[in-house]
Amino acid sequence: MRDLFKMNDKNSILTGIEAIKKNKLQEAEEIFTNLLIQNPLDPEINHFLGITFQLNNNLENALKYFQKATEINPNFAEAQKNLGNIFYRFGRIDEAEIAYLKSINLDPKLEEAKINLKIVLEQKKVVSWVSKNSRSVKKKNKISNINPYITERKVENNLLDELYKINTMELNETKDIRFGKGKCSSDLKLFEQNNKLIKLVADDISNIVKDVVNSEIYVVESFLNILQTNSGTKPHKHLVPFDKKNGLDKQKYSLTYYVSVGDQAVSEPGILKLYDPDEEILPSNGTLVIIPSGRTHSSSYNGKKDRVMIGVNFYSLN
Repeated sequence: MRDLFKMNDKNSILTGIEAIKKNKLQEAEEIFTNLLIQNPLDPEINHFLGITFQLNNNLENALKYFQKATEINPNFAEAQKNLGNIFYRFGRIDEAEIAYLKSINLDPKLEEAKINLKIVLEQKKVVSWVSKNSRSVKKKNKISNINPYITERKVENNLLDELYKINTMELNETKDIRFGKGKCSSDLKLFEQNNKLIKLVADDISNIVKDVVNSEIYVVESFLNILQTNSGTKPHKHLVPFDKKNGLDKQKYSLTYYVSVGDQAVSEPGILKLYDPDEEILPSNGTLVIIPSGRTHSSSYNGKKDRVMIGVNFYSLN
């Protein structure tokens, strides 16, 4: 490692970047920390050290170095975007919004910053909607007594075909570590598609949900999720720091609608697993499951045909 630092700074930076790409985060941290000792006011080195800490889930240090990078060079668009990402992870959405706006103004081609800004603005709309519509009297909802809430909804004959047509919006292999070989639409506005059948399904599911939670709802995310052979999701929740910070963690729910369960004639046909307490659900075509977003869950699937699901995250007033 000592010989490494005999290289010039440029080569060392490239070596550090390569270490990040190979997920050798400890090596990358050593490289950029040593470079920073020699060049404390270099915005790029501060930025790459921030990235290293972010990937290692050390958010406090990531924030420190992204802030330093943007203080040294306020016109560093990528650093402003990553600063916004850390603010968002901490639930500091006003500061995240400012950082994303700065990033986009500096570089309008930064698509990630544009997408994340939309998410932040959507969450601010949620807070406004809840505060405007909340009632002082809380009504009981079905899911408070039955967790999970499971029902069946008949799948339209051509729904699967229509969803695959929407596949043109690109079902990208998600980078989210929750997923194995699953695919999830990067567009989280499935219910807003200009498609007559999708709108019908969205309205029907929304009415089912309103009845279950006994409240008006605000759909924050709706997406297409496809599990393929030997795939699934690792244990996770659908809560983000924003929810708890704004007192919405008890009002957020997650729904999965199984449009096609795929191939059930295998030794491991695929289950939805819930934790605390442990439960397993074996879905069929048309199964609709609603759980509080704070409940940990995972899924597995080993069939040869695609398992196609619609996912929805929403807030209620209760």
